[in-house]
Amino acid sequence: EAEESFIGVCRTFSEAIVAVNGLRERIIRECEDDLLRLAMMVAKQIIRQEISQDRKILAHFVCEAISGISDQNDIVICFNPEDYRIVSADREHYMAGIGDKMQITIKPDDSVSVGGCVVDTQTGLVDARVETQLAAIFKRLMQERGHVCDESIGLPAEAELYLAEQCGVEKYGYQQD
Repeated sequence: EAEESFIGVCRTFSEAIVAVNGLRERIIRECEDDLLRLAMMVAKQIIRQEISQDRKILAHFVCEAISGISDQNDIVICFNPEDYRIVSADREHYMAGIGDKMQITIKPDDSVSVGGCVVDTQTGLVDARVETQLAAIFKRLMQERGHVCDESIGLPAEAELYLAEQCGVEKYGYQQD
């Protein structure tokens, strides 16, 4: 009877070890996902800070957004109103290297965040906003981790708001979009 009891205790311990290992792996996976979200939010803040200090980055985003567009005559580039003022004041600098054959119209758009742009052509839109690019990177990283991602995946706004509240808007210059 003691031997049967001992075997039962060993079986229970064995099952507990398997359960604890499974729980440990799940916790690690969830922590890694949370760390990835945090890293993406921090990257967003760093990029925004860099853009505010070096406006040449915006010119690079514009060139990248238009680089794949060819044989388009009528292009509209939408900027955040603050960026629109800067770009329109020095249009030659920001549109350098784009090409003389394209008819480019620039306009302000409140839906575009600072540092990004949206390019509208006859064949479609090129969304070169910082948050859109980061969301695409985040989605790709989550897929590499084995998550099934739908089109709505991104950094949750409530997580960004929580981070801003915890860190302080004044201290880190973070403002919710």
